[in-house]
Amino acid sequence: MNFLTLDIGNSKAKLAVFDREQVIFKKTLASNLPAGLADVISKFNIKHSIISSVKEIPSSVIDLLDKHTELVVLHGLLELPIRITYKDKEKLGSDRIAGVVAAKSRFPGHPVLVIDSGSCITYDIADANGNFLGGQISPGLGMRLKAMKQFTDALPAVAVPQEAPLLGRSTAEAMQSGVFYGIVHEMNGFIRQYYDKYEDLKVLLTGGNSQLFVPSLKYEIFADPNLIMTGLNLILQYHVERHQ
Repeated sequence: MNFLTLDIGNSKAKLAVFDREQVIFKKTLASNLPAGLADVISKFNIKHSIISSVKEIPSSVIDLLDKHTELVVLHGLLELPIRITYKDKEKLGSDRIAGVVAAKSRFPGHPVLVIDSGSCITYDIADANGNFLGGQISPGLGMRLKAMKQFTDALPAVAVPQEAPLLGRSTAEAMQSGVFYGIVHEMNGFIRQYYDKYEDLKVLLTGGNSQLFVPSLKYEIFADPNLIMTGLNLILQYHVERHQ
């Protein structure tokens, strides 16, 4: 039985098809999402699907998946394989939930810290007993560069660097270095503080910009670009098994 996971971000949507725990197909869609989904549903004979979204889900997507599949829309009030202790569960990002579910499945019995580096950077902690406790949200790499351009008169628009020099020898390089290494120090700082608080902590890194930071982090990191999709698949399996 093939499951479809869909993660809708701020600028694009990522979908994956799972055969049990194995990813057998994945694709990123920036436009015409319903048509792309219809092709995948037909090709892989999808009967169950799950959506995570950081924004309002288009009705065309909901209608399509609801018509052809048993659809689960992930949110903080949904029945889950972890316990949410976040104060405003209804506002908790569904991608954050999926990341922690995947991390806890990979490291049962351990506290986990999930760092997701995308438009924003999220840090989410769950304890050894599977309680989602909360974390931090901070601006991502591109957002910080855009903010410097937007809120100053003299600083230029600068591209997101694939690598950044420690010593910036131009204004653009100085901006890239400041933002990149500012995030590196932020990540290392949060990891250190959580290591001090939780024994046997496991740290997982995911998100579009995650690979840029791995070489500069001081601690053991488990980098997994499919972490959110894996979590969505686990949550969907959990619901299918409980409602058969």
